[in-house]
Amino acid sequence: MRLKSSLMSLVAAAGMVAGLVLAPPSNAAARQPSIPLSCAKTFSVTFIVYGTLSQPSSGGCWNYERVNPSQNSSWAIGHWTCACLTGSGPNRVYDDTSPAHDLGTENFYIDNTFYGQSGLKYEYMARRSGSRCSSSPCWVQDSHGYAITRYYAELYSSDTDIDSYFSAWQANPSIGRPTINVNSLNDQTSIQTYVSQICQAIGGGTYMSIYADQAISSAKLGWIDSALDSCN
Repeated sequence: MRLKSSLMSLVAAAGMVAGLVLAPPSNAAARQPSIPLSCAKTFSVTFIVYGTLSQPSSGGCWNYERVNPSQNSSWAIGHWTCACLTGSGPNRVYDDTSPAHDLGTENFYIDNTFYGQSGLKYEYMARRSGSRCSSSPCWVQDSHGYAITRYYAELYSSDTDIDSYFSAWQANPSIGRPTINVNSLNDQTSIQTYVSQICQAIGGGTYMSIYADQAISSAKLGWIDSALDSCN
């Protein structure tokens, strides 16, 4: 059963999810799911995919946003790798901080991403070794004076790794929300295993992220959708 009322109306009517507030999705044009009464928890998923990504399809217990400006013009991404900004939307992502980066250069790129912008501000963090770590490797939050809306901890060590830092994140979940790399996941069984592990590890009313540096096929996206649906 799907309700057309808002989440707050559902809380008032069913009294089942008291105190839960999800950040509103930034994909204003995308139809987001209403919340079924059977959800054990609800959560949000941020897709940061550098390639083609169709609209995900939720069974109703999770919502999503796509932050690549080629998929959603309300976003822009500042990149360490090219020292550039793609997109011009008011919502911004910085990809990514690292203790291996020169701090002055990193802060310059963060300014280039966030300065003068009043929208959402997301920061992705690579876990690396460097002088800013109290123990190496580590993730570093570098707000550079900006009010960062969300920090995302990359659980992967490279573009071929999946989530080798999952246990490190479990030991320090307050550093940021977990981000899994699905580049190397190309069958339904492995996607079910790895994606489910992450979404089962987060609490209701929170969020996670899915990364790929390449296009995600319709079949692969369907397996991801199914894995996220199975978290309830």
